Amino acid sequence: MSFYVSTVAVEAVVDPRASYSTVSQSLVSRLDPEFYGLCFTAPLTVSLNSYAFTVPTTFIITDSVVTGNKVLVGQDFLGACQRAGFQLPELGITNIPVSDQRPLVNEGDTSTATSSALESSVQSMQVATSSSLSLARQSDADKPPSSSAEKPVTHINDTTPSSHAQIPALPAEHANCSSAGRPVTDTHSDTLPPIPRTSNSNGVLRDVLLGSSIKGVRCSVFTDDIPALHRCAANHGVDTRSLTSAYQCTLALIFHIMTGRCFHSSLPACRNIAKDLLSAQVLSKQAFELVCSANSKLLKLDRLRLVACAVGIDTKSKSRRDIIGALLTPC
Repeated sequence: MSFYVSTVAVEAVVDPRASYSTVSQSLVSRLDPEFYGLCFTAPLTVSLNSYAFTVPTTFIITDSVVTGNKVLVGQDFLGACQRAGFQLPELGITNIPVSDQRPLVNEGDTSTATSSALESSVQSMQVATSSSLSLARQSDADKPPSSSAEKPVTHINDTTPSSHAQIPALPAEHANCSSAGRPVTDTHSDTLPPIPRTSNSNGVLRDVLLGSSIKGVRCSVFTDDIPALHRCAANHGVDTRSLTSAYQCTLALIFHIMTGRCFHSSLPACRNIAKDLLSAQVLSKQAFELVCSANSKLLKLDRLRLVACAVGIDTKSKSRRDIIGALLTPC
């Protein structure tokens, strides 16, 4: 049995317990994918004695070789084999336990390809997949009853590990953001009106902060879909390799956007967000206005707390009104 990524023969190991397929960093230069950040999509082929089977597979890049091999083949590839009726009796795999899956699609300025991502976490993976984006929920008078229309594409757990009570350690760029994250423009306590959607950049910025898509440059920063966050980070030029959870990745992305750093980047998502804007300060101001003027249906309290945490504001025991007031306070 042989494995090929694109047309390159690779040393691979099959692990039915692994949620995702991974590839070692040392192999990426040989594969030379058209686009990659923390992950990329390429055809993965398994070749047996008399036949072969190819599946477009999204590989997560790891810094170390997986169990002495260059590629680890996970449930995403094996699940595609199973759904196509293609069995792997040589490995004793005829009934692969595949979890609920959803497609991974790169859109916009990146190459388009489809594969699957599984939600279960696997300790043997080099990429953490176990953390939820949810913060410990606190009662709030402004929070309305939930409805099906409010649910994001990926569901956030109702309970959160106690380790999420405080912000996990982030790289220095994100850890020391107590004041850099706030806009430097004059603000007042009145409710800010919503930003008109006449500008393409405004529409993309609104979808990133208030939407629920997990695709392309409009991917929501609040999803708990790990591969989607990896693609989102790559599209923004935010290196999340050192971060170990969706929660931390989201904080890093929020900080990047709220501080107007998209204005100085030429990467796909940043280019779409900063289009037609005059400065990083204008971008930052629009981001804060969007967040602070959004009602609780568009931006739930736990997500508002994430925004505040990302820019260094203490949200403990604070209501929605208090958090918005703190976000609107000039530095």
